[in-house]
Amino acid sequence: MPSGRFRVTVNGFVCTNQTWDDAFNWDGKADEVFIAVGYKRANKSGVILESKEPDQTPIMGDTWNLPNRVQAGSAWGERGGIISGDAFPTRTPWLRSQEPQVDRNWPPYKVWEGNLAQGDDAVFITPTIWEWDPGQDFWTGLIDWFRKTDDKFGKRAKEIFAGQWPAIGWIFDAASLGIQALATIPGMWSIGGKSMNRPIGCQRKPGDPDGVLFNPQTLVLTYDMAMLLQAENPHGKGNGILSIRYSDDPFLKGDYTVYLQVDTVPGPDTLVDPFPDLSIVRETSRPEVYVIVGGAKFWIPDPPTLFRLYGGWAAVRVVPDGQLRNLSSIPKEGTIVREEHSAPVWRIEGNQKRHITTPTVLARYGGWSYVRVVPDNSLAMIPTGQPIN
Repeated sequence: MPSGRFRVTVNGFVCTNQTWDDAFNWDGKADEVFIAVGYKRANKSGVILESKEPDQTPIMGDTWNLPNRVQAGSAWGERGGIISGDAFPTRTPWLRSQEPQVDRNWPPYKVWEGNLAQGDDAVFITPTIWEWDPGQDFWTGLIDWFRKTDDKFGKRAKEIFAGQWPAIGWIFDAASLGIQALATIPGMWSIGGKSMNRPIGCQRKPGDPDGVLFNPQTLVLTYDMAMLLQAENPHGKGNGILSIRYSDDPFLKGDYTVYLQVDTVPGPDTLVDPFPDLSIVRETSRPEVYVIVGGAKFWIPDPPTLFRLYGGWAAVRVVPDGQLRNLSSIPKEGTIVREEHSAPVWRIEGNQKRHITTPTVLARYGGWSYVRVVPDNSLAMIPTGQPIN
């Protein structure tokens, strides 16, 4: 069965609105935050194969007289402190600003890497972003929630592989599993508020004056979903990039978005393909931009097409002159393609394109997740063979 190795990174975050802060700023100027990500891996029978509890990044924000922090935000200028409108680590935090480093765990950093086999297993990744303040701590509540949810995540895995849950969208919330993290915190909703360490996204629990609800968001990946995401730009920030937004009750004010990226990586014994599928490239001295599909290059005719299909200029990789010269104009055997505004789906066989006539036929070759989209008129010069019925 098809399988692949995938990586999930947290690329960064943006603060749309800073949180309620204690009046004395004991934690530092404006917001100080950290990210925590846990994951579970389940097989198609719903058995949890692996579970990693959430772990905390260093605190990001104001660094004035506060060691072991990462400077983030603009409240103190060069000292940091996160205010509304700030982003980290760059002004475009959805784009990975550098390769994840092995010696650090703040954005951009890797939160999961592993193999997924088609129809066999799924991984559930739960990222959260926290406001750090001295005082009562919500952390133990999240860990308790994570430890008690194996059966819920296992049930979701079984539903996915049984076709009982739509394998689209990639993100679901804890409420859809029938669970939420909750806490009882006296004074949380009082006029003076409550200085504490808490996840951004806290809401009031109806009917309980001290009750707090938190609804963690989870990224779910199977092999097919991970492959499909490589060809999709679901949140408008580029192929493979997803956004998870956490908004507080208005009393707490916080509104943050965390950006994740899913991409394919070579396994430890895999020869690295210099131009994997959907690479967007141009040569140093040439203006033409190409998408690589099945080892063949296809010209991207204009910026609107580049932005619609492949994420815009930020996705373009510049390579030395001459590296694209010997690439074929016909994809390798078995590649499945269609043009952007054309319905027919084609399979490359014997240097010809053969029309896949029905979705049932397409399913024999893995389904829609294997279809690569190329610009209009890209396939005109490839000879047409007999349809596949």
